[in-house]
Amino acid sequence: MEGQICFEQSCRETRAHLAGLQVRAKQYFSDDKERIKNLGILLHGDGSFSGQGVVYETLDMSALPDYTVGGTIHIVVNNQVCSFDLSCLHSASTQ
Repeated sequence: MEGQICFEQSCRETRAHLAGLQVRAKQYFSDDKERIKNLGILLHGDGSFSGQGVVYETLDMSALPDYTVGGTIHIVVNNQVCSFDLSCLHSASTQ
């Protein structure tokens, strides 16, 4: 098993497209026509997954024949658990 990581800031989801393209390129060059040897795994923050349009564009593009990668695992993490922006004391409006 081989892995590759695409780094980006937690507030942006611009790597979703690029990760899909990387998986598609690996499938092309490894002659993986059944799309079973390469898989994309994306880790999202809950706010960026629901609030960024690029995530939905990526999901919609997966239905197009030339963009499909055979599936992607999306892991959505609670930002209060892994947030670098706020402390837990300041993340809610109520105490």
